[in-house]
Amino acid sequence: MWWIALAGSAFASDAQWSVGPHFGSWAIPAAYPSGFPKVLKTYDFDKNDTADDVDGDGTPDASTIEKTRFDFLFGVDGWFWLENIGRLGVVTNLDLGSRYTDASALLMYDYMVGAGDQLDIFFGAGIGVGDQTWHGTDDDEKLRVPYYPIRAEAGAFLAPTDFLAPQLRIIGQFDVPSSHHYFDVAGNERTKQELGPGLYLRLGVDLTVQFGHFE
Repeated sequence: MWWIALAGSAFASDAQWSVGPHFGSWAIPAAYPSGFPKVLKTYDFDKNDTADDVDGDGTPDASTIEKTRFDFLFGVDGWFWLENIGRLGVVTNLDLGSRYTDASALLMYDYMVGAGDQLDIFFGAGIGVGDQTWHGTDDDEKLRVPYYPIRAEAGAFLAPTDFLAPQLRIIGQFDVPSSHHYFDVAGNERTKQELGPGLYLRLGVDLTVQFGHFE
């Protein structure tokens, strides 16, 4: 079949290992996450249909945490090629934005399809662990979300030399929260039951420069 022939001609099938930095950004949604826990919008922790006065000053309060609109994602990839069946790798990430930080590490598998003597197309998936934090403009307010990222990716891998290979990939990721740690504008920690669920889904792009052994 045609796809077997392509896979057999994959340049990367002769590779052994590679490592290198990547740089990118989460492009969709225009602001991340897709949805914070609903109570951050209503600030109605006691569920009486009005915003709560959590600092006791007689005025209903509101969250000062904002979605992340501009971020810079960078990290390091390390890959080991499995003969004729793709590659296995570890991807580490640090994502920075306005009053936002995110660190994660994922175990990935990519299936490589040859598209030329030096070009491969790849499709992959992986899982890992991560931890992200938003800080409000109010110094007391903070939301920390440890999570399990589930990632799918696709891209192109070009190996023009025996030791250098740039790579461009599109990444889709769903972050499954393991817990929420939220401190309101008065510094009070709120329970998971008070917060409710959030939706942490995103799409991004990054460029990787791989150094390794490409025969």
